[in-house]
Formats: sequence, C-alpha cells, structure tokens
Amino acid sequence: MTRTCTFALAFLISLGAAARAAQAEPAPLVVVIVIDQFRADYIDAFRDYFGEGGFKRVLHDGAWFSNAHLEYGTTATGPGHASMLTGTPLAVHGIVANDWKEFDGKARGMYCCGDDGVRILGLPEGARADGRSPRNLRSGTVGDAMRSAFGPSSRIWTVAIKDRAAILMGGRSANGAVWFDDGNFVTSSYYGSALPDWAATLNRERVADRYFKKTWDRLLPSGLYGPRFVVAAGKKRPGGDAVFPKTIGSRSDQPDKRYYSEMLNSPFGDDLVLEAARRVVTAEQLGRDEVPDLLCVGCSSNDIVGHAYGPDSDEVMDMTLRTDRQLAEFLSWLDEKVGKGRYLLAITADHGVGPLTEWAEEAGLGGGRLHEKEITKSLNERLAERFHPESSDALVAAVNLPWIYLNEPAVRAAGLELDRVARAAADAVSSHPGIARAVAVCDLPDSADGSGDDLLDYVRNSYYPGRAGHVYAHWSQYWYKGSKLAGHGAAYEYDQHVPVLLMGAGVQPGHYTQAIRPTGMAATLCALLGIAPPAPQCTAPLKAALAASSVASR
Repeated sequence: MTRTCTFALAFLISLGAAARAAQAEPAPLVVVIVIDQFRADYIDAFRDYFGEGGFKRVLHDGAWFSNAHLEYGTTATGPGHASMLTGTPLAVHGIVANDWKEFDGKARGMYCCGDDGVRILGLPEGARADGRSPRNLRSGTVGDAMRSAFGPSSRIWTVAIKDRAAILMGGRSANGAVWFDDGNFVTSSYYGSALPDWAATLNRERVADRYFKKTWDRLLPSGLYGPRFVVAAGKKRPGGDAVFPKTIGSRSDQPDKRYYSEMLNSPFGDDLVLEAARRVVTAEQLGRDEVPDLLCVGCSSNDIVGHAYGPDSDEVMDMTLRTDRQLAEFLSWLDEKVGKGRYLLAITADHGVGPLTEWAEEAGLGGGRLHEKEITKSLNERLAERFHPESSDALVAAVNLPWIYLNEPAVRAAGLELDRVARAAADAVSSHPGIARAVAVCDLPDSADGSGDDLLDYVRNSYYPGRAGHVYAHWSQYWYKGSKLAGHGAAYEYDQHVPVLLMGAGVQPGHYTQAIRPTGMAATLCALLGIAPPAPQCTAPLKAALAASSVASR
C-alpha cells in the first residue's frame, strides 16, 4: 500500500508553485497537533457538545478528511507520531513499535528514541541517565524538509508529554524537543547543552504543580453523558471507584510521582503541554518573520485517560469535550500572538483505540487478553516438538506482539532454515486463542502496492528489517495484549481510523469523504509551503485540500 512516487518531487514542486501563486508567501508558522489515541468517530459522536471556537471552527474553516485510515498494522504512539510527520509508513521510517528487539549475539530491547550517546537534561541530580534522541528515525520529517528548504532561520520546535511524541515529530534537525518527565520539562543533550530557558522557567515556576488538589468534574450535566461507562470485570479504576468528581493528588501530601501520574491522567496534562506550547512560541519568536517555522504539539494525556478508563467512559467523553475547549483557547491565542491567517494548522491522531475486551465479551462479540509469556512458552514447546533441536536453546527469542522474534543463532545451530522455522511459528501461533492470523515476513510481497490482501499490505508497511520480527501475529478483533483497561496496536477500524484536519493559508475548506491515508498530511503541508517533501516515498498529498475539486457537501 506504500506508493513510491517516482514523480513525487516534480509533482509536489508544481503543487508548491500553485500554493505560492495563491499566496505571496507561505504561512510564517505551521502548527501540527497530534492528539494521542483520538479516534475519528469522536468528532461526530461529541460534535453537538463542542463549542464554536475549537473543532467546529476547523471543520467550518478548514478541510476535514473523515475517511482517513492508517496504512499499517502496528498502531502505536511511536510509529504514529513518526508516520504523521515523515509522511511514510513504518517500512520507510523504521519506527516499527514503541520498542523492539535487536540482535547482537542475543536479543536486546531497543526503545524507539533510546540513545546511549546523549543524556536527558532537566531532571534532578542523580536521576536516571538513559538518553533520548531521534537517531533511530530513518526518514526525514516536515521539519527536516523545512530546514533544508529555508535554512537555519526556519525554527523547528516540538512539545509533548511523551518523549517519543516530541522527538519523533521534530525529526533529526529540530532546534529542540521538550517533554514532561517526573514533574519537570526536560530535553536531550542531542539538541544542545542546556534545557531551553523557557522550559527551565516552567520548572522553576512549578507550573506542573498548579493542579495539585484541583478537581476534575464533568464539564456538562451528568445526564448528557450516560449510559457510557463500562466497568471491566476484575479491573480497578485509577484513584478509586468514583467516576466524578476526581481530586488530583488526593492520595498525596505534596506534589509527588503519584500526583504527577494522576495529573497526566486528566485534562490537566494537555493544559500543561499547551502552556509549554505558548511559551515556546513566545520565547523562540515562532511565526514572527516571513521564514516559515514549525511547532508540533503532542497532546498525550488523551491516550493516558483512554487506556485507564476505555473509550466508552464518561472520562473519555469529558476529556474530548475539554480538548475542544483547550483547542479553542489555543487557536484564539495564536490569532492574537501570531495573527489570524498567518499560521497553517494540521490536526490528526497517532492511532485510535479498541473497546474494552470485557465489554466485547459481555456483548457476545468475542474478545480476551493475550499474554506474551504464555505465547512464547507455547511456541517454544511446539517448535521443539516439531524440529527436535539437540540444543535446549529456545527457537523463539521473544514475543513483542504483534512481532515474534526467532532466536537466529539457535535456529542456525540446529541446522534449520530460518524461513522454514518462521513459517512453522506462524502456523503454530495461528491456533493460539486470540490470534486471528499470522504471517511469516519471508512470505510478504515485494511491495505493498495493493496485493489484494489488506493484512499483507498492512504488515508489509509495518516491516523494517532488523527491527521487526520474523512473524507478524495479528490478534483477533476485540482482543488486546497486556493489563491496561483499553488498548490499540492492531489493524482494525477502531485502531486505524483517525481524523485529519487542515486549516489556514492555501487550504481549500470542505468535508472530504474519499478514502485517504493520514500520512499524506506531511506532503500536503510541504506543498502548501512550496517545498519538496521529506522523502520520495512520502504518501501523495491530499490534493482535494489544495484545489476546489472533489469538495463534498458540508
């Protein structure tokens, strides 16, 4: 399904020329907001309760693509944020999961932004020393394309709660990426020798502590919410049994790790990151001259709330309504600070989320929970029975769903062909409860250009050699791995369907219902700026947003 566009460069330059003709200069500021775990259907589900200045403003004044589906199967935070700003799937940018396995004699865990050559700046003395950077990212981003086209005067900044959101959105040539960690805003020495002054000021002012003992209650009357809340059997609600109101830090005497965890598991986490966004725009003077700058904002608390309570909860509904209000306030602030019409806005999500597996089971839809240790044990037993290796070394090194990693040295030592064992592992895991289908990567088509088998295309777009496993195990609908209440990570509608919204100079307003890939947002932004896309493999731009044709009725 990934289309390598041999004509991409010339085509996009022509689109860029058209955009420049329509406007004297590109917008001085591009703002990209990625809302973590924000399913596309939330916009329709809660639209009647939105105010006029948030999502409704963007729906009216901008381009809304309501039929946007991710073209890959590993729908997680790291892959999603990388894909939206590189304009490519995992097979190109290389971020195959939040973490994966690599082999250097033995399997070792790799974090998508892990980098032992740098250190985190902004943490208290004695805090952990593991580093973070974008060095694992194998494709350029919109920010990298802007720096290439406009030079060092184009400033690229990102802020988020999660490190992988901030780092992967900015790319390898960003001026800075700032995220929140244990009560402080932090960055990496990859970007410089010190935490930016504006971030250090946020820490000195203890802005993160302003929500201590603050109450999160429903924004609207309780009767408008229900009956939405679903209790999962055997699952404990964070902070107790009460739905609302919630007192942030109720179990703490002062702001501490427990308080910060509760604060991020609420709308106040997004308040915090949007305050950081305002500070960086002001301090770094983004959008103040005619050389385009880029600000990427990761609203990560939506994902934390969604995991903790599930998409059908009062909490997720209220979180979404508050996201709308926060968006309205931020856009109003940008109108005043940068200038209405002087910024180009893009809003999307990294992935969606599935319903609670317990709810699906009660509804007769199936569902259940997968346990990776059980799958690993079962696979090794079945492969040992089939191949009778002389060594006791396990043939499966690790299961990090959806990927299954073979123990390559053990396979070779047993005199076995890797592809043969991979196919046997795929066959064995396919009969495990909760696995719908498994694919050995040796059997993938050479390209994902419409093989006629959607799952094969999704897997091909998810596969990056040396990082992805030998087998892709596609779990069954309404199943999920791990202990979080609700989850994502598979190739289903509820995980792949995300919103794509664009507003600003050069954008043709309208509601577009044709099927598109969200990764096309990156090339679209570049076309509106009149520059080449980050990579020739970028998904083609969303042409409907650049011209008056194909506009559906609003």
